[in-house]
Amino acid sequence: MSYFLPIEAIRLPFSLPAWLSERVLRLRRITGFVTVYGEEADWRTAFFARLWHVQRVVEVAQILVELDRSIDVRAVERLAWAHDLNRWPFAHNSERDRFDQVADIDAYFGPESGFTPAELKDLKGINAKDPARISEAARVVLLADIITGLVEDPLFAVIGLNVHPELIPEQVDDLVGYSLTDDDFYGECRELAEQFHQARAAVAAEFSKRVHTLFRDLIERFLKAHFQDGLPPDFDGIMAISRHLRATFMRKNVFPINNDMVCHARLLQEEVMPWYFDHCGGTTERLLEMDEYQFVAAVTGPGSRFRPEQFRPDLDIVAREKPRRPFIES
Repeated sequence: MSYFLPIEAIRLPFSLPAWLSERVLRLRRITGFVTVYGEEADWRTAFFARLWHVQRVVEVAQILVELDRSIDVRAVERLAWAHDLNRWPFAHNSERDRFDQVADIDAYFGPESGFTPAELKDLKGINAKDPARISEAARVVLLADIITGLVEDPLFAVIGLNVHPELIPEQVDDLVGYSLTDDDFYGECRELAEQFHQARAAVAAEFSKRVHTLFRDLIERFLKAHFQDGLPPDFDGIMAISRHLRATFMRKNVFPINNDMVCHARLLQEEVMPWYFDHCGGTTERLLEMDEYQFVAAVTGPGSRFRPEQFRPDLDIVAREKPRRPFIES
């Protein structure tokens, strides 16, 4: 897997209508864990594109299918690639209280998409994180999405945001089955964080390969701890772990940094989005066609009070301002 492929170099592994393939590639310039806008000033932002998150969900889903070969892997892959397409530029930092991803699915995936009513129901269940009344393939995708977030969020907080791994509660470590402070992982996380924050090596092939290898190692640790008997999983138990991670680490130590300090969520929510709808004739349909570069161009044109640099993520703020204990000092 590469975290820095240009859009034109990405090849999708399945057949979709051309317009839908374009929507998948659009995620290369849509916020994932951190805002992806601003590569021309800081190429580390490319590391966080939502497309790479979706690729990881696909990969984890494929691993889960190996635990139950009766599940249709092609149906799993199709749902996994499609499950996160209808996102606005800047995703959660712009959508909050303005956009319902689940309610939008029927409109977004129109008849030309080729998705059946059953698949649309599956996509709604995946995004609503509701395993009831969806297909086995969709349950695998939902599970893969949850597990990917469980592994990805603390790992990227440590490597990408420079939050010290010792801030991850011990109870979370016990629940997931490993700790980023263990000798097995601590040194690797530290070297990757140093590359990211000191050498600024987001697009180096070696860096990308090492992050992916570490992600796979952590996924394997999690699965070994929770999937000894294969599928079907204990959804309630896995979702409880996810909720605990969010409540004790992400909401307390990561979201205040990531959303407002790094990604300027308050600016987007309180100033930019209202201005966009009032002055640019914005609609949800248009936002679902735009990427972040197109959106910034629209809201920084003549007569606007906003500047492109206001939208770039501040990836060095933890070392500089120390809102939480930094992993790597500046």
